[in-house]
Amino acid sequence: MLERYENQPKLNLPNSIKIDDDFEARQFNAKDGMDIAKIAADVAVKKYIPWAIDVSDLQSAEEQIAKFDDQYEKGFSIRYGIYSNEDACVGYFGVWQNDSEPYSLETGSAILPGYRGRGLSNKCRSAIMQIAKQQGYKKLISFLEHSNQASRSMLLKAGYKPTGILNARGEEKYELSLQNE
Repeated sequence: MLERYENQPKLNLPNSIKIDDDFEARQFNAKDGMDIAKIAADVAVKKYIPWAIDVSDLQSAEEQIAKFDDQYEKGFSIRYGIYSNEDACVGYFGVWQNDSEPYSLETGSAILPGYRGRGLSNKCRSAIMQIAKQQGYKKLISFLEHSNQASRSMLLKAGYKPTGILNARGEEKYELSLQNE
């Protein structure tokens, strides 16, 4: 895994991001096992977020957080929980280096029912976009399953363009240029 990131700068994103007056994204840590388990238990999350398949209980959630921590320490990725002001975890937002395109970041998100439609993913993505642009990244990338209409609509609204390229899981690649037009 190290070889595929050797030409990338070490990812340098903040541990927390104020999303709006009611929500904050903050890096998952060892005490967040129950939050990861809650997110992974959602049927839509299991369908669209690959790591969620491996999380079924507190122990597997803590193991997943350890993987996230290892990737963070190596400068490859950061995984955020989206928390309300009441400290309830309502979603996930991840950023990681794309393994085939230098200076490109992939993003992925999942919001729990009851909190969808509030723009939380796009607000996280917008904050990350500004930081990534300042750090010299060229584009943001997301992959979507064909049936994920809500995320497709969200990405298109944010300015992403479909590429027609599919990954190994059959998900279509969407890109957002960070270069000045």
